[in-house]
Amino acid sequence: MTHVHRRPLALAAVLYPLFAFGCGRVPGQFEILNDQVPTTGTCTIPVNPTLYQGQGTLDLSIVRSDFQTAYLFFPLIENNLPRPTGDLDSNQIQITGFNVDISPVLPVTDSVAAVFASSAAGPYLHYQATWSGGISSGGGQL
Repeated sequence: MTHVHRRPLALAAVLYPLFAFGCGRVPGQFEILNDQVPTTGTCTIPVNPTLYQGQGTLDLSIVRSDFQTAYLFFPLIENNLPRPTGDLDSNQIQITGFNVDISPVLPVTDSVAAVFASSAAGPYLHYQATWSGGISSGGGQL
C-alpha cells in the first residue's frame, strides 16, 4: 500500500525548523516566502513570489536509501534588512547551508509514525545540505 501525504504537511515540517533556526536573530532579517516551482523542461528555479508550489504529494514508498531524493523544496528567501547607503552592501546575507529537521505534523497515521520512529529513517529526517549564496539587502530575493 502506498502512503501519500500532502505537500503542505511536508512543507510545514520543512519550514518550521528553518524559521526556528532564525530565532535570536534580528527580526525580519530574512523570510522564506514560499516554495518555488521549477521551470518545466529546464534546470532553473525562478525568483517569482507570485508563482509557487502550495501543495502536492510525497509518496513515502519512494523514500529509500538507493534514491537521491524524494521531495525537492526550493525556498524563495528574501533579505529584509535595510539597504545601506553607498556601494558596499554590509547587510547582505551569506548562506552556507541548511540544517534540515523533518518532523510530522500532527495528527499522523500509524504508518507515518512508524516511519518517523524507525532508526533507519534518521539520516533522512535530520541532515545538513551544503549550499552557497548571497542575498542583497533591501528586499533581495534568492
